[in-house]
Amino acid sequence: MERHWRHWLTLSYRSLSCRSLYVVDRVELAGETANASLRQCAGHSESGETSRSERDAQVNLRWRLPGSTSIQETRCWRTTSRRWPRAGTLGGAARVVDSSSSLEFERVVDAQIPRSRVHLRARAARHEHAAVRKSLTSERQRLICQASMYKVHGEVFDYTEAFSRNIGLLSRAEQEEVRGTRVAIAGLGGVGGNHTLALARLGFGRFSLADMDKFELANMNRQVGATVDTLGREKVEVTAEMVKAVNPTAELRLFPTGISEENIAEFLDGALAVVDGIDFFNMKARRLLFREARARGAYALTAAPVGFGATLHVFSPTGMSFDEYFDIRDEMTLADQVLRFALGLAPKLAHRKYFPLNTVDLEGRRAPSLSPGCFLAAVLVATEVVNLVMRLYPPKVAPYFCQFDPLVQTYKTGYLRGGNRNPIQRAKRWWVLHTNPVLRAAVEKPDR
Repeated sequence: MERHWRHWLTLSYRSLSCRSLYVVDRVELAGETANASLRQCAGHSESGETSRSERDAQVNLRWRLPGSTSIQETRCWRTTSRRWPRAGTLGGAARVVDSSSSLEFERVVDAQIPRSRVHLRARAARHEHAAVRKSLTSERQRLICQASMYKVHGEVFDYTEAFSRNIGLLSRAEQEEVRGTRVAIAGLGGVGGNHTLALARLGFGRFSLADMDKFELANMNRQVGATVDTLGREKVEVTAEMVKAVNPTAELRLFPTGISEENIAEFLDGALAVVDGIDFFNMKARRLLFREARARGAYALTAAPVGFGATLHVFSPTGMSFDEYFDIRDEMTLADQVLRFALGLAPKLAHRKYFPLNTVDLEGRRAPSLSPGCFLAAVLVATEVVNLVMRLYPPKVAPYFCQFDPLVQTYKTGYLRGGNRNPIQRAKRWWVLHTNPVLRAAVEKPDR
């Protein structure tokens, strides 16, 4: 069932003396601009006196709207002062349908029109925003409305107030930079959904989200979007709704078919950081993501839940590549690629005391995963993405790595020279295959 959500932009104005009411005579829409011809109504003034003259006025209203919105109808009005003919008040409303949001918004703006200029002041919950000025002419008045307040289910949403607790650790300028930064997240399951919500609560306002899967019962233990109400629904749709519930002003690009050669350019367009949330065993899509992110000059991050902990790797567009670090090549079998990926994620093996390797089924594409590890992975990714925006510390890119495991209270970092080509990593791979015949058979078995 197709749903529409309305978005009303309301303008109300004040004047210094008696006012005459103007009503809409004609409305024309041109893109984001609404042109309205106004006609003065006799007998409607604040002083109770009947207006003796009738004037026509042309008004241009223009405002910036979130993505996936369209203007459906407008209402405009104007009141004038006898004492100051060029002063007075101007009002209007516009109904806007947003095809990507599930919330109802209302922008509330107050403005005054003195003789020589326009002051636009946005007020809500005793909070005032900066004024916007425009000169007036006798033929028209142009008002540019860019308020950041929305009315959501009866409560006013103000981005500045919603993320005000970030200020102190982030400056206001940094928070605005965070708001305008685009992050591309591929995969919205165990870690991808947590990545998205962690970044949304930091105030990031632009996302590219991709996932082709739907929520199922086996996702309940670790995936933040999996509930009894979302079973069978697309992960990208549910995650988008959760982001909008946190920040209704967020701009989203959704890719319900996942990433592919055909849409990867659009998915990565404008992204400062690319986050890997792809299924652990889907190496083809993962290699595509990191290869294209590098080609477009974006940082790419992967954080994997390992037992009760998580690991983090950051790949610079000019440093060691994903394939170089994990020593993965096209001619390798999928099982071999997955094994090398797993070994390179946690070189220090902080989880080795309690994580049995025989619980990983490469052929069946199944491995144990816990919610603490997924949440911790989101913490590592969100912190690193903010650092990329704020530029507080130089990012430690591959072959640097880190692993934090709260169960054994261990934090491991290091520099894995050569990546998986390091002799120690090669020895680990030999030992794993030598002690696990089933795993060795899966690695040596050609892909179908």
